[in-house]
Amino acid sequence: MKKLGFIGKLAASLLASVMVFSSVLATNSQATVEASAAQSDFNIMAEGELFNIQGYKILPGKYKIDDYAMIQIYYKGYPVTNYSFNTHSNNLKITKKVATAKKAGKYKVTLTAKYKTKSGRTETATRNLKVHVTNPTYKKTEATCYIGGKFLPESLLKGLVDGSLKCSIVDGKDFVSLKKKSGSYEVIGKAEGTAKLKVTDYYGKNAKTITLNVKPNHCTGIKSEYSKDALDIYSSEPEYLDECIEIKKADEDTPLADPVTATSSNPEIVNVEKKGDSYKLVSVAEGDATITVTCGDHTAKILVHSIMDDDEDDDE
Repeated sequence: MKKLGFIGKLAASLLASVMVFSSVLATNSQATVEASAAQSDFNIMAEGELFNIQGYKILPGKYKIDDYAMIQIYYKGYPVTNYSFNTHSNNLKITKKVATAKKAGKYKVTLTAKYKTKSGRTETATRNLKVHVTNPTYKKTEATCYIGGKFLPESLLKGLVDGSLKCSIVDGKDFVSLKKKSGSYEVIGKAEGTAKLKVTDYYGKNAKTITLNVKPNHCTGIKSEYSKDALDIYSSEPEYLDECIEIKKADEDTPLADPVTATSSNPEIVNVEKKGDSYKLVSVAEGDATITVTCGDHTAKILVHSIMDDDEDDDE
């Protein structure tokens, strides 16, 4: 199951959503609150994707409350732990830790909390929440994955939807593999080809076949700011090629399929030495050289001006 990290992205709305109970009916886009004058020091905050904030919907499935919602209840600044949910439906069940949605639909959920006042009297307050459960629908059923990269089936879902999908390989196990992660799945690109995936909801319903085209992550260009103005390098400090160029590729988060090569027009002035997967440019003597960088179908030139600053110069 995918953790959403909603605290960061919704920090501003969470602050605004803390409701202080009063003798009047108070509403916002997520909930309706009713309370007596005696409850003016009682506060509830109940937000998150589970409770339909910012239009989010969840898929049928089983959810950890900590991952999909935030519940904070206080009376005069002290936490209140005596609370419960009434979902008014057999198709949705919510406890303090888990929500189980069996069927798509729009559900009204009543949060009831009890606390004791200074006089020892038990007070009760409620808040009405919304939970919108929807069946998965897709923007498209064909996608691209790069070799060595990851594809998330839920990325094809239409609308603001969160939840767990189940995935299996129908055809193309030579091209992709599956990795289950946090209740959901990652599809890993292994080799160039086309795979067919079967995707369902948590209960194995609402099946859809996804076509996944796996491709090498080719270089799409090489950028260098030293193609016209020379790069100064010093004998005391080699320069690494990674810092002189930018290799562009189809997908920035996936390993590059094409090897990078670099050669010097004058190795007696600037030598190119391979260092792991990269290269370093070493100043050998005073003068100028051109470094030619090649990756796939793309080539770039780096103009280099070599400067000697050895220990003899320092002693002077």
